Amino acid sequence: TAYARTRAGEEVDMSSKARQVEIYSLAITEYVFPYLSITVTCGSGTYIRSLARDIGEHLGIGAYLYALKRTAVGEFRAEEAIRLEEMK
Repeated sequence: TAYARTRAGEEVDMSSKARQVEIYSLAITEYVFPYLSITVTCGSGTYIRSLARDIGEHLGIGAYLYALKRTAVGEFRAEEAIRLEEMK
């Protein structure tokens, strides 16, 4: 994956690999310059780092992902997760 290659120190050109993704909702939850926090509900295969880059490009300012918190995957929700300490 592009993520694994980037983490390994390889330079990855993402500009030629555009593909269609599904964004069901996108909401701004906080803006404190220069940080913009958004909540995204999207289809599988959506690369959120690319979404951040694309938003920055469209705004003409550039952007990158500072932090990512996945709150759900399919039917699994973070608020329903069991902490590791609880499993012991």
